[in-house]
Amino acid sequence: MPDADDDIDDTEVTDGGAAWMQDAGLVEELKKAIVAGGDRVCIEDEAFLRRFLYIAKGDVTKAASRHARYWEYRIKLFGSERPFDKAHAAMSRGERCEATLRTCPFVKILDGARDKEGCQLLLVRPRYLDWRKVDEQQVIEAMWYTIETLLQDAETQRCGFCAINSLKGMSPKAFNRKFMPKMLESVQNRLPIRIGAMRVVDNPGFFSVIWSIEKTKKRIEVLGGDYARLLNRLPKESIPEEFGGTYVVRD
Repeated sequence: MPDADDDIDDTEVTDGGAAWMQDAGLVEELKKAIVAGGDRVCIEDEAFLRRFLYIAKGDVTKAASRHARYWEYRIKLFGSERPFDKAHAAMSRGERCEATLRTCPFVKILDGARDKEGCQLLLVRPRYLDWRKVDEQQVIEAMWYTIETLLQDAETQRCGFCAINSLKGMSPKAFNRKFMPKMLESVQNRLPIRIGAMRVVDNPGFFSVIWSIEKTKKRIEVLGGDYARLLNRLPKESIPEEFGGTYVVRD
């Protein structure tokens, strides 16, 4: 497991406390640290490298360490292709991720929907994962693709994202308990993004037993069918209709 800061436990970096983000010298320091560590700068631009500085709160050593872990895992998934961005959405592996999400739309960016802290909302629906049609590698690739799409937005770079994880329709047989830690490990302390919160809704009874023996994270809330608690935490217009809000999810 990565030994750096836990993304879920990180506090938000406010604009007022991030004056160092305007320091062009920090990017050059980061490049030098990357090269000194035997890592690669590839063809990354300044904006991309600043993402690592941002989540490390200006700490060049931590930013370089995360950058190394990012590329180590990313090459494992995608090879040495440049990071995903809107101008390169048609790349071969990007197309494969899009195909996975069409086949099993288990994760969806809720465009324009944010929580009260400004985090972009992400809807996760494991019930759409059909393990007869996709494997673990494809699912992790698709999650990375989705999060790197989120990172194109400056506000999301600043605040991170909040995931609503709907376990509606899940059965003990379909719940891949061993895969979930793999998914979390693939993202944590590698991708330059904060997980503002994770909220689990419509969890079946068997999930409570599993949850009780899993390592609990500070910002993971299990709400069950209590949508009122969700409404207390998120703007109604950002909550999908199926959970008592007014946001229309278009699959």
